[in-house]
Amino acid sequence: RAAAVSAAERVSVDLLLAHETECRAAELAMVTLRLEARRMRYVLRAEASERAELRIELDAGRQRIDRDVEARRTLAREEHHARGAITAASVAETLLVESLTASARSVLLAEAESRQRLFHASQGSVADAIASTKDRLAAEL
Repeated sequence: RAAAVSAAERVSVDLLLAHETECRAAELAMVTLRLEARRMRYVLRAEASERAELRIELDAGRQRIDRDVEARRTLAREEHHARGAITAASVAETLLVESLTASARSVLLAEAESRQRLFHASQGSVADAIASTKDRLAAEL
């Protein structure tokens, strides 16, 4: 009977040790799961942080693109206005040249008419001077 009790105690101790081993294995598994859950939380936080940083960079990139597009539109408007101003200046220059040409033509015509009148007037006075010189010489002779 002592051998049976001793065998039963050994089985009982073996079962107790097996139970404790299973409990410790379960506790170890729980600790492992907690550690894995904590690691996953860190990974998820890191990924969320990285996504947030990427979102910020993306927004900054979009803002730069929007500013560039607006700057190009402004530049195009200014270029259009400048071309219009250049065209207006060119037209004004053409009109000014035409006006100056007409004025110069008028001045030249007036000067030519004045010279012609002076020439005719001087011819008349030369003819008068010749006639008076003839008359004087004829009277002296």
